[in-house]
Amino acid sequence: GVFEPKEKHPWELIRGEIRNWETTAQFSIEDYDRMLAAGIFDFPEKQRVELIRGELRMMSPINPPHESTLDRLLHWSFNHAPLDQVLIRNQNSLGLLGLKSVPQPDLFWVENKDYSQQRPTSVEVFLIIEVADTSLDYDLGGKAELYAQEIGRAHV
Repeated sequence: GVFEPKEKHPWELIRGEIRNWETTAQFSIEDYDRMLAAGIFDFPEKQRVELIRGELRMMSPINPPHESTLDRLLHWSFNHAPLDQVLIRNQNSLGLLGLKSVPQPDLFWVENKDYSQQRPTSVEVFLIIEVADTSLDYDLGGKAELYAQEIGRAHV
């Protein structure tokens, strides 16, 4: 269904109303962060949500083949990345500020620094890997375009 805020700011959602939908309302990254802080996405079934181009998107559940592939990629990364320069992150948020997006890539390398006060942005990214089994079309289409547009611009 479509989310229609009735005289409320869009981020004032009720947890039970968000489980089976994606929004057509536009949210800012600040709205998204306020929703996270308010616990709006704390579902008992651990459904993951990301902000893509200002819209809330439910993420595909993670299955054992996905987990196993990610485990191997993490192992490879820790054995090959220059860890004095690179921080390896998995399924954490990445701020793509120019596109009002906060995706959660499966694996990404960023500049090795403290991100406890703000998420990394496109200018700090060295590598992004999405593991796609059930989400292949989306990851090769919309998600790849998102990364190329924002990260490509940051590194030109």
